[in-house]
Amino acid sequence: MKGGVIVVGGGAAGLTAAYFAAKEGAKVIVLERMKEAGKKILMSGGARCNVLPTESLNPLYPSLTPLRGPHPGNAQLPGLSLTAGVSCEVPSLSQGKSKINRILANRSGFMFTHHGYTGPSILDLSHHAVKALEFDTEAENRPKIYINWNTDMSESSWRDALSPSFNGKDTVLSRLSLHLPSRLAAAICEECNMQDRRIAELKKEERT
Repeated sequence: MKGGVIVVGGGAAGLTAAYFAAKEGAKVIVLERMKEAGKKILMSGGARCNVLPTESLNPLYPSLTPLRGPHPGNAQLPGLSLTAGVSCEVPSLSQGKSKINRILANRSGFMFTHHGYTGPSILDLSHHAVKALEFDTEAENRPKIYINWNTDMSESSWRDALSPSFNGKDTVLSRLSLHLPSRLAAAICEECNMQDRRIAELKKEERT
């Protein structure tokens, strides 16, 4: 073909070359031995194609990554896994105004590691936290992670669980241990300096 471009092969590279040649005004013919061009492209990536954008790329950031951070009660918890409700608060801009988005994890598996946290719930949310940290380093804009250590317990359920009406002589540790793994209950009590406190001794604000 005089004055045109012939591309041999209708795969990802061939179709990309043909596209840019045609974009520059060339007459293009793609030669492909199969009945359909680009079939392998459609089969890869869950039918989302394996051709990356060639003109611009969005900034990259880590995802599906464990999060690092201190544990309650220091070093008692690595290896402990449980079902937990996890959410993440991240700042965002909407119509020029800053607002906070609360994002819930779609999964509930959670595990303590030696340096932080992992599990399906953390991996589900980690890219939101990492993206917020990478693109806004101001301390007041850092993402916040919230964890309900027992998905069967609501906020009001926890208040009832710590109410002195049941048995005020119970310790906070013994009451928490009814609903949480004993290691986690002990770590939370140590973090809050309540190892030997009785339920009846708690002030209203301490129960919330």
